[in-house]
Amino acid sequence: MISVLAPWFFISLLPAGALLVWAYRSQGSGKRVTLGSLLLLEQLQEKVTFRQKFLPPIRFFVELVLFILLVMALSGVVLRSNTRTYALIVDNSEGTGHFIREGRTILDELKAHVPTWVTLGIVPGSALTTNYRVVVTSPSIREVTAQPVSGGELKSVLEEISAVAGSDNLQEAIQVAAQFEGVEEILVLSDKNVELKEKHPSIRFESYSPDEREITLDNLAIESSTFRGVEQSLDIALRSFHSQHAEGVISLYQVVLEKSEVVRKPLRRAKFVLEPGERTRVQFENVNRNGAYYAELTTPDTDSLPSDNEIWITTETKERQVFVDSKKPLGELHLVSFPGLTYEIKKSTDTAFSIFYKSDVANIRAGGLYVLPLVRESERKALSVVEAGELVRSKEEHPVLDYVDLATLEFGEVVPLSVPDWAEPLIEVEAGVIAYVGLTSAGPVAVFGFELFPLDGSNTPTQTVLYLNAVKWLFRQLFGGARALIPGQVLREESDVDYRFVSSPKFKAETLMDGALPAHRGLLFKNGNIVEAVHFYSADESGSALNKKVLLTMPFKRAQGVHQAQYSIHFWLWLALLLFALDLFFNALVPRYAVRS
Repeated sequence: MISVLAPWFFISLLPAGALLVWAYRSQGSGKRVTLGSLLLLEQLQEKVTFRQKFLPPIRFFVELVLFILLVMALSGVVLRSNTRTYALIVDNSEGTGHFIREGRTILDELKAHVPTWVTLGIVPGSALTTNYRVVVTSPSIREVTAQPVSGGELKSVLEEISAVAGSDNLQEAIQVAAQFEGVEEILVLSDKNVELKEKHPSIRFESYSPDEREITLDNLAIESSTFRGVEQSLDIALRSFHSQHAEGVISLYQVVLEKSEVVRKPLRRAKFVLEPGERTRVQFENVNRNGAYYAELTTPDTDSLPSDNEIWITTETKERQVFVDSKKPLGELHLVSFPGLTYEIKKSTDTAFSIFYKSDVANIRAGGLYVLPLVRESERKALSVVEAGELVRSKEEHPVLDYVDLATLEFGEVVPLSVPDWAEPLIEVEAGVIAYVGLTSAGPVAVFGFELFPLDGSNTPTQTVLYLNAVKWLFRQLFGGARALIPGQVLREESDVDYRFVSSPKFKAETLMDGALPAHRGLLFKNGNIVEAVHFYSADESGSALNKKVLLTMPFKRAQGVHQAQYSIHFWLWLALLLFALDLFFNALVPRYAVRS
């Protein structure tokens, strides 16, 4: 297939061809004839006449072809195949994980709104077929297709993409896709309009918005909890997002450890009835201090967001020290503060657990139980369970080996870290995440390396969730299991403010939710009123405007490198240069090359 970017240059072939014919005719060997004279004594005027047939030499045709090649280069003649390759950028940032209808996230809606011509692998209005290279934005920009896939194969690729913790990185993703060889257009699938750094007049936006009714869901939620130390009472705030009358039961359990097993012992139950949009508080009396509790909401009615139906509450006031082994000052690490946890950069055998930041060698005590995170990606290989004292480097080295000098360690046992399904992407997505948990004679020990996630609590505090889950695992001896509580603070009797946990350093969290912390519901409540709607992982992912679906079609424009049309220009220019060199060569060595026979 041939396409021309600037066909008007071909008009120049007509005057140029005429000029070339005139030049060769004027240099020809025509017959000289006498035209006549007015004065007998004057010399008769003579002029060359070309009434005979025009027979140009071989060089005439060579130079004509040479000029045609130059015009083709200026016109941008491009030789194309019948297959186009597009780059499809899929925004799978945390914001696209929000549920906008029962069981459907924004990312699901975006996938469903992919135009039919994309999945059919055709270009509208032409006989061309399309292939796709798919790029995801989170937690880091990477291509998920080893080679271009067809429209039919694209469906299965999209099904494997899920929302993970991180920002959308759309600008950077566009720049990455612009470097792909052979890609002519970039499609961006996102829940927001893309503000391009370089505007282009031919950019076409196609907006896909769900119905407004999809934003309003029938849902019952636990908004917050308040423990009052003086009265030893626990208030749990409930709210109805139903469009009609709803009822249910709130159950309170005490979390205890019996024979090394976590047990939820039922304490009390209370029924409630809520009208549309109504709030209520359920109060439980005689709740002990320094305890661990679990509350669960159940309802026979529709509940679109079951993740906010449970809350884990701790009334412990003890502060726990976190030792940070870092070459940077504590203030530069941007560690998110949590109730009950304090950070210090110093070495201490009394610390319950540790964090290290890009240390050359992790300072881990020998012996005990050590836990390594699983890695799913094929390019990396997770360490298997090995015999005590045996841990060898494999050809595909686990990233943890770059941080730990295994020769100095004596492992009692190596086991994979077990986490809830919802937390797996946070721990297993990329290389560089290290989580060590150890039980020693001095107490439990945990070591973390947050190489994957930037230590910037105000923008991308994803490491916070990893941190919380590892601490839950660590303190299973105290509160039991991978879903154990994080030590938190209680409200003092003079305070009338209660907060629900939000992973953001500018808000103080008085109560923490459990392992099912919904990444799709980042709402902060104060005295029963919504203060601000935020996502858990990124400030620029925050906001309640979740109804914008945008498919951006951006004409290919490389940030660096050469466009396909430029490749064709170079091809015609080099071909013309080669022909010109041959023209000079034959003109110098072949006498009859430039002379008519």
